[in-house]
Amino acid sequence: MDFASLIKGLDPVSQGTMALLVVLGFFAGKLFPAHTPMRIKLVVFLTLVGFAGSGLAYSIHNARVGAAMANPDAAAGKQPASGQTTGGASSAFGLAGVAHADDGEGWIFLGKYDRDRGTWVEGPTVQLAGSGVPRPGERLRTRRDEDVYDDQPRFNIFNQSWKLGRRVAAFPRDRWLQVTGAPVFVGHNVWCKARPA
Repeated sequence: MDFASLIKGLDPVSQGTMALLVVLGFFAGKLFPAHTPMRIKLVVFLTLVGFAGSGLAYSIHNARVGAAMANPDAAAGKQPASGQTTGGASSAFGLAGVAHADDGEGWIFLGKYDRDRGTWVEGPTVQLAGSGVPRPGERLRTRRDEDVYDDQPRFNIFNQSWKLGRRVAAFPRDRWLQVTGAPVFVGHNVWCKARPA
């Protein structure tokens, strides 16, 4: 997980906090009087970078660990399409009272994909045109009722955990969908934005 995808994967509050820290760091550098010795500036700067860097490293570590465990099928008590068991998710969510999605678009979980080997480790949960991860504009077909979320999973730096979007609907089995955006990787977990084709 590179730095840019980590920032994109943060929830809005965490993104705002990171931006605020960058701005504060910039202005903190301007607070020193011109005659302040360079050694003092360096000590203060390195101390701030050390604290911020260790906090960021801790967040990245927790994001990777949480991404390896976060799987909506495990949270919902479903078995993955491949029949393999999965790690637990950080929180469960209710399954009652969610309608089938006929028109709208949303995020669905596709399975676990190893980008280094170019193979599916678990899944895919849908029928794909090729063997890799789908691209924007491609069509896919559901093999089962697929839960639809209003947002991709996002990492919160305050509670150090991944949070799924809100479950808003479900695409029914044997439904053709069109991929509307580039897939998002949360560790090996692949999420895709799609709408009925």
